[in-house]
Amino acid sequence: MFGKPRDPVSSNATPEAREKRHPFRWVAFAFLLLGVLVYIPSVASLMFLVAALAICPIRRFRNTDFMRRLEEFVASFGVHKNLVFNIAAAILFVLGALVTPSKSTTTRSAPKASGSELVRVTDDIEYSYDPVDIFDYVTCSDPDAKLEVTDDVVAHKVGTQVVTFKISQGFLRNSEQDVELTVRDTCPPAIKLTEDSVQIMAGDRYDPSSNIKAVADPVDGELAQVQKEPTRKKGEVGLDRLYDEGWYLVSPADTDKVGEQEITVTAVDQHGNEATASFTLTVTDPFEGVHFTKKTSGLE
Repeated sequence: MFGKPRDPVSSNATPEAREKRHPFRWVAFAFLLLGVLVYIPSVASLMFLVAALAICPIRRFRNTDFMRRLEEFVASFGVHKNLVFNIAAAILFVLGALVTPSKSTTTRSAPKASGSELVRVTDDIEYSYDPVDIFDYVTCSDPDAKLEVTDDVVAHKVGTQVVTFKISQGFLRNSEQDVELTVRDTCPPAIKLTEDSVQIMAGDRYDPSSNIKAVADPVDGELAQVQKEPTRKKGEVGLDRLYDEGWYLVSPADTDKVGEQEITVTAVDQHGNEATASFTLTVTDPFEGVHFTKKTSGLE
């Protein structure tokens, strides 16, 4: 009624004919060899090799003593050898793809953690205008995982930033994980003085800022001098912008007061990092050591 069923493989067919009736074996064999090359060196590469040998379509190899004994062992259980080999190959193929990912893009090992978790190598990223290599700060608990990011950390913007990582660990083992990274400004301004001490005469006109060679922030550059401290905004030092711009203030000098006094330079960047430097100002009496005598007219 439905016609005569086709005999998939005749028992009288030659080995060459049987090979041509199973092209899938050659395709699977080629894919398994490709897996061996892609995943070298790894456990998965060995799994792919075992699976490739299990379904090897090369008749000369299957006629070896080892393969014949293996086939006899399988046949003793009443199971067709092709079914066993195909199932074994499929299992090994899947296991190999799942267990071993591609080579890692990270160069540093991370502390071990359960599963495949991202681990921060350092807590903070230093405030800077230089490019940031995100993999210097985050790695994976699985050293063989491949990490990819689509967003870059903006290092010249202080505060917390969220970066999404894609974790690849082989076939069908991809996941995403968000990591919070904090950009913090921890470097105070640098103050350079011309002299460690200055000496003047009492009554001289003297500007203490003339002894300042430079005041600059390592990232934002030179700071401007102010006559009084600006109003500070609310926030945390290093994490918030507390001033519109960095500044420095010089304490006044009393040029009429004889003796030594300390002149202090205070510099603060826009994120609240503070630095101070001081020098000694010595005010001398211009008449010190001069003796006056009373002049008389000579009349008595």
